[in-house]
Amino acid sequence: EGFDKLPLIGPQARGSALHLGPIFYYFQYFSGKIFGPSPESFAYPDLFFGILTIPLLFLFLRNFVSDWIALGTSFLASISLFLVTFSRFAWNPNSLAFFSTLLALLLIHALRNDKKRVWYLSGLAICAGIIFQLHFIAALSLSISFAVFLMLFHPLKWKEILICILIILFIQTPTFLYEIRNKGAVSEAFLETVE
Repeated sequence: EGFDKLPLIGPQARGSALHLGPIFYYFQYFSGKIFGPSPESFAYPDLFFGILTIPLLFLFLRNFVSDWIALGTSFLASISLFLVTFSRFAWNPNSLAFFSTLLALLLIHALRNDKKRVWYLSGLAICAGIIFQLHFIAALSLSISFAVFLMLFHPLKWKEILICILIILFIQTPTFLYEIRNKGAVSEAFLETVE
């Protein structure tokens, strides 16, 4: 199947008719194109993101603790049953650790670096857009915590916030297209799930 045949919505949320965004399937599609259409190749993105989480965790932690403590904690993460297990099979939430850690690291750099802030914020927005498609609870908690952070500390300008929102909305384009073609099916399922 070609890229134009890929779905506009992703996996179904457990116990509801609500669907996530399709980014999880897109990761699998590109992995299949690179490594071949075998079952294990579709799990490679989760393995790849799981492995990359470890050095990323070190880079994040060294902003708060010594390099040795950050290194030790990263080592513990590398043998963590939770992280190792969830890097060994394909499931949409498995990549959350990578994108959440990368988002936090980019936020730190954005707040410390005025000259390159727009680039760090753009990367942060891409991570947020991907997280929104991987898991609803993660998307909800990220939205609430980031909104509270912005209200309490006012670290960003309105223009910067708008750029982030536009990037996040752009990443949701497939879901919006599905909504238009199916007369708001995802929104309807979301309202039914909330009720």
